[in-house]
Amino acid sequence: MSDVKNIPRLRFPTFSDEWEKMRFSDFISYTKGFAFKSKDYQNDGVRIVRVSDLGYDSIKSSHGIYLDKSKVHSVEKYVIDEGDIIITTVGSRPELIDSSVGRGILVRKNGEGLLNQNLVKINKCEKIKNKFLFGFFNTKKYFNYITQIQRGNANQSNITLKEFFNYQVSIPSLPEQQKIADFLTAVNKRIELLEKKKTLLETYKKGVMKKIFNQEIRFKDDNGNDFPDWEEYILNELGGTLNGLTGKTKDDFDKGSCKYIQYKQVFGDSKIDPNGFGLVDVGETEKQTEMKYGDILFTTSSETPNEIGMSSVFMSEIQNVYLNSFCFGFRPKSLENLIPNFSRFLFRSEKVRSSIVKLAQGSTRFNMSKTNFLKIRVRIPSTDEQVKISEFLSSIDDQIELLDTQIDKSKTWKKGLLQKMFV
Repeated sequence: MSDVKNIPRLRFPTFSDEWEKMRFSDFISYTKGFAFKSKDYQNDGVRIVRVSDLGYDSIKSSHGIYLDKSKVHSVEKYVIDEGDIIITTVGSRPELIDSSVGRGILVRKNGEGLLNQNLVKINKCEKIKNKFLFGFFNTKKYFNYITQIQRGNANQSNITLKEFFNYQVSIPSLPEQQKIADFLTAVNKRIELLEKKKTLLETYKKGVMKKIFNQEIRFKDDNGNDFPDWEEYILNELGGTLNGLTGKTKDDFDKGSCKYIQYKQVFGDSKIDPNGFGLVDVGETEKQTEMKYGDILFTTSSETPNEIGMSSVFMSEIQNVYLNSFCFGFRPKSLENLIPNFSRFLFRSEKVRSSIVKLAQGSTRFNMSKTNFLKIRVRIPSTDEQVKISEFLSSIDDQIELLDTQIDKSKTWKKGLLQKMFV
């Protein structure tokens, strides 16, 4: 039996040397992100990459903020390109995955954007290949270390660069690094193909939704006959609003006997995920914020106008679930006139979203008036056509969800490999 212990469990057969132990500070140099001013944010230009823009292992493609292209020359130092690794120094707790503190992200293409504050870009060096290093940032060992050094709570956790760079890591020779990096690149390409399929399907869904809600595509009943013309309503004819919880502090959340819908749940998907509820105590005077099946939930505050009024539908019979602050609910008078599964798509359609975005008010933080919201006009089809539309669009969602499952399984398989390929 070999006495060499500093070697991985899974290894390419042409290598046998022990890996070299060193600290991040021995070979890594870095660039800290820039504190861009919110007054400079735009809806197009060069993207500013924030902590909230980071997913599991890549930069998300939606909900971006931008800087005017003419101003980029003064901040070229913060440009991030293909092969760069960026690390979050502030974010959620490590186990929350997306936007978690200490998360390592490999930049997949040139021109991804500009590095915002609370992010660090690891500069390339001769001693280590970034694609190998990126693999290490996804190991359980690294994850556990970040969990140990992070400070704060679930909503705002942070790490110090001093502790981060004090971490000890084992590094193989450059040829072995290259071999590992090439293998992981192949695994990543497999995942990227699935993600590309998902993106194409999401693009198709977006296009077909636009045509449906512009009535360029119409459905027929089971006998092949046309449905009635769509009818126009003002929202206050269809229902009324209800407030989220108010007067709560950070100390009130993540404990208690009642469930509450978090802001990020409303923002994230068109259907509320019951697995994402938080806990809070709710007094008698706050009972009116309890959710009912079919309620449509909207965000009332955001960093950019395009993010205002994102919606989700409460499609659960679970009781004692309450709506958080920075959100409000819209409760239809009749679920026969506005069926919940159709609402998911109606209020995320381009046509209705454009009416909502126009209501955004503010400069550094944007808000929306519920009174003005209720004045929005929408056109809706008959209940039977709503069913046809929602079934069709839900079938696309099912395909997207299947791809999501395949992507998750592939990432889990990759995660298992990483634990064996790194010391």
